[in-house]
Amino acid sequence: MAKVSTATVSHVINKTRFVSDGVIKRVNQAMQDLDYHPNLMAGSLRRKTTKTIGLVIPDSANALFAELSKEIANFLFSNDYNTIICNSDYDIDKEIECLNTLRTKMVDGILVIPASLEASHIKKIKDSKISLVIIDRKPDIEADFVLIKNKMGGALAAKHLMDLGHKKIGYIDRHIDHSHSIGRRTGFIEAMAKNNLKIKDEHMIRGQGLGYEDGYQAMVQLLKLKEEPTAIFVINDVTALGTVRAVFDNGLKVPEDISI
Repeated sequence: MAKVSTATVSHVINKTRFVSDGVIKRVNQAMQDLDYHPNLMAGSLRRKTTKTIGLVIPDSANALFAELSKEIANFLFSNDYNTIICNSDYDIDKEIECLNTLRTKMVDGILVIPASLEASHIKKIKDSKISLVIIDRKPDIEADFVLIKNKMGGALAAKHLMDLGHKKIGYIDRHIDHSHSIGRRTGFIEAMAKNNLKIKDEHMIRGQGLGYEDGYQAMVQLLKLKEEPTAIFVINDVTALGTVRAVFDNGLKVPEDISI
């Protein structure tokens, strides 16, 4: 239909050789009229590249991970790559399944925010020679990382609350430690210690999870104390929303009665 050879059609589709604008227009028009779509899997097998990157995140409902996924996918798309996004739900078995699925799809690389410090399954990805980058977590393996300065962030949060005059400060943490949560907690506690303050044992809550309801229940627990804290540091945004709701439901206001 385009009145050119199969090889020329291939060069137009794959941009592997100069083709005149007129020929490109005819080939594209023929593809459109025939509703033709190249077999990318067949091409990928020949080129040994799929132009696809896998991204594994712990919780797609978390605004941070949603924003991160959007930015990564947009950046890759602008560079002619597609993104496959998998949600592990903070479940290591599901994370393993996600990674195995991405390997079977022959992705060119994998970005992962690990669900836990256990990383033997992630090491297998690296050992398989698939390009790997770990984001916002620091499991004990040799790899490329993109990390936040969590210890500094914890210290800055503590300083902010202390600058507001708070001395009785509570802390709602993860139920299971991870590298980022350890860093935030360490920075927070060290900053308080420099001001001769410490978090009371009853003011340190290890929630059962990382969601809205977990924050709500942890805050209710703190509000039942005889000496409740006047300020709270919460491990993540979704959990913090639950703590705010609990404060309101108990007839108090943020930040007038409790800073979060």
